[in-house]
Amino acid sequence: MLLLVSVAGILCGIVSLSGMYQLEYSVEKIPGPKRHLYSLVALAFNGRYNRLYTLTAQCLEDQVPQYEPVLLKVLSSFQPPAPGTTA
Repeated sequence: MLLLVSVAGILCGIVSLSGMYQLEYSVEKIPGPKRHLYSLVALAFNGRYNRLYTLTAQCLEDQVPQYEPVLLKVLSSFQPPAPGTTA
């Protein structure tokens, strides 16, 4: 059995926030529902290593009006560890 899957994505926006980047985008795996995603990307130095942190929150596209405030609040609550910590 051959299963054909196609993926489509749209970048809705990028915002720089205090040295971090917030991306908003939607993806659709065909067949399947369209999803709306918010990702936060940050680089942080812990005193010894550079670390890459990513945080993604998502919901179905038709649920964006209901869940967008909560998802954005979750992303805004993230802060990379301060230098000198071991996280």
